[in-house]
Amino acid sequence: MAEMIKITPRAKRLAREKGIDINKLTIEGTGFDGGICEQDVLEFLKSNAVKATPLAKKIAEASGVSLESVQGTGVRGKITKDDVLSAKSGANSIDGNLLNQVQIQLTEKRLQKLFLMQA
Repeated sequence: MAEMIKITPRAKRLAREKGIDINKLTIEGTGFDGGICEQDVLEFLKSNAVKATPLAKKIAEASGVSLESVQGTGVRGKITKDDVLSAKSGANSIDGNLLNQVQIQLTEKRLQKLFLMQA
């Protein structure tokens, strides 16, 4: 018989929303009697998150590259645009305009945020 996992309702809801199978969690709970609390799930997500620059995320999304399969060479192992481009070129050639399109989109978003902050 499987061992019952001690997990708070908030932690269970957060794990479900983030697509984490609580039966496969390998974390030590810091809650009452070793139970898993919401903070434990948040720490798990933070430690297992793929770290990538915004530009790298956009390029990966636009070109169909999975960030989980890319080795980061940036500061503290962060995935950079060059990492995504080299991963993409290993599989297929990348459209030369893709990088420019993504950079333009990010610039437009930054400008929108700037103008919203000033209003």
